[in-house]
Amino acid sequence: MPLKDDTTRKFKLVNAATDVFLSAIQRAERFVYGYVRDFLDTLPRESGRLVSGPVNLAQLNRLESPLLNFLAGRDGIGSALPDYLQNFDEVERLNRAIYSGYLPAEDALRISRMAFTPERTFLVDSVTQGVTERAALRINLVNPIRKVLYAGITFRQPIKTVQANLRDELVTQAGSSSRLLRYTRQITQDAISQFDGAINDRIRDDLELDGMYYVGSLIKTSRDNCEELVRGSGRFADLAIKPGLFRVKDIPKIVDRAKGRSGWNEACTAETFAQFRGGYGCRHETYYVRLDDEVGTEKLIKATD
Repeated sequence: MPLKDDTTRKFKLVNAATDVFLSAIQRAERFVYGYVRDFLDTLPRESGRLVSGPVNLAQLNRLESPLLNFLAGRDGIGSALPDYLQNFDEVERLNRAIYSGYLPAEDALRISRMAFTPERTFLVDSVTQGVTERAALRINLVNPIRKVLYAGITFRQPIKTVQANLRDELVTQAGSSSRLLRYTRQITQDAISQFDGAINDRIRDDLELDGMYYVGSLIKTSRDNCEELVRGSGRFADLAIKPGLFRVKDIPKIVDRAKGRSGWNEACTAETFAQFRGGYGCRHETYYVRLDDEVGTEKLIKATD
């Protein structure tokens, strides 16, 4: 069943797209932790504690340049960008194939002629800036390291405590992810997911589709908004045509009722609903349909079961 194959493939691609950064992140973790650990060994101490005062605090300025040179350099996390950006091409291709698999032929023809360059450019630029530009790397990765060392110096913490805090911050361990990993995954996952959603929203607008299908599996950690949208229950029960299926004209009501709940992203509007969906890190999907095309809608529903 090609349509089901395409929806499954796209779901897996969007949710695994950031894995191409793992080797670069591991390399960055080793370099950054090793450099900061060696830097810590150079700081004056007394009785196993860091010395508090302006001399040690002034040394923190030596950290920034070497760390930024590596993180923003050719061996930093940005080294994985070319492989990651190929996923944008595939997400676009799969969306065209999916919509062509259940919409009428004339709709499929119009989609084949659509270009998604503005959406792609904006989101690709946001990722590129986040993993290669020194200002972003300084704020999100270097400054938190400085804060750990600043606290160690200011409060004369034991060296072992500072080492443990740095390890928690910089090294991915069983049950916890480093700041590098969390930061990179967040911005890269958000970008590919939002690009996928932006394509769907553009197709909705250009083809004037009047139905929305909210789909995805539910787990223990699924938020209330996602659970109720998938099931067509709770706050959204009176708006649901059937589980997961809603009218596009009711999306403003869905947004209003979803606001303020766990994980909700205030950037989500009726116009950008497929981009942000149920909230931060949402892994559910939104497709748009023609409600009067019951055969096509059922094909989509079966393909995403």
